[in-house]
Amino acid sequence: SAGKLTVKFGGELVLGGAVEDVLAGKCDHKRVAIIKFADIDTLNSWYNSAEYQALIPLRDEACDMTLVTYSVPS
Repeated sequence: SAGKLTVKFGGELVLGGAVEDVLAGKCDHKRVAIIKFADIDTLNSWYNSAEYQALIPLRDEACDMTLVTYSVPS
């Protein structure tokens, strides 16, 4: 599963929930999840892994998803 694979790469669910309101701008999605990885290299290793790539067709059938990466300034 995607959840087990995320944990395998050290990913941690920080937030998962439904959008309550849009205070400014536009939000096309009804749900959001934020997953924290140790660093961008680990995130990229997770995303580019053969295991995750194999899940993408299933993910695309199940939902319309936007994946975005952010970094925290040091």
